[in-house]
Amino acid sequence: MTDSLELFLYAILLITCLIISISDVRDRRIENKHVVIIAIVSLALGFSDYSMNSLWYLGTCWAALIFLHRLRVMGGGDVKLIAAFSLSLPFVGLWFALWLVGIFGGVLAVFYLAKRSLQAKNQVKPSIPTGLPYGIAICSGFYVVLITRIIT
Repeated sequence: MTDSLELFLYAILLITCLIISISDVRDRRIENKHVVIIAIVSLALGFSDYSMNSLWYLGTCWAALIFLHRLRVMGGGDVKLIAAFSLSLPFVGLWFALWLVGIFGGVLAVFYLAKRSLQAKNQVKPSIPTGLPYGIAICSGFYVVLITRIIT
């Protein structure tokens, strides 16, 4: 893949991640059309890394995501977003991205808990919808892994 095409795909990915993050903060919703864009770009970026083993790992990852969604641990949009991003990385990169998603999600949770605490202390009705906009953490974690792969 040429460098200019790869940079173009990363730019599309970044813009889509920003749109997803804004939508998730505002409405706690991740649009399917944005997930499809992520999936297509992820396929293009990760195509050279695919093997039969990577397909096995993707299937296992997706099964775990579906299981977590059925337990109501994760929202459907978050599951679809992780599944779409997972198409872009080999096994080791996928695990590192999921680890970063957890780290960014923890930071996000602390931020939202602090905000809710301040609102309760000041007796202000919460201005944000319930739930955690985890799309921000997912986009951040995967994008960091993808961008560091292009830099190295």
